[in-house]
Amino acid sequence: ATMAKFKDVVLTVTFYSQTDTPIETKEFTIYEFYAPNIVNNFELKVYPPETMAKFGVEIKNVTATD
Repeated sequence: ATMAKFKDVVLTVTFYSQTDTPIETKEFTIYEFYAPNIVNNFELKVYPPETMAKFGVEIKNVTATD
């Protein structure tokens, strides 16, 4: 969707062990507007488990706007 505008992006962050086993999953919502072809930087305050070796981030949901 090259012309759609979005807001309220829901991210799922999954923390993995050294053996690629999911340890913990958390959701974060970023309450911002996103226009087409624009880059918006954001920061998340995350407290990962001590046994975390790596993490993954996925977009779970967004809301389209007019």
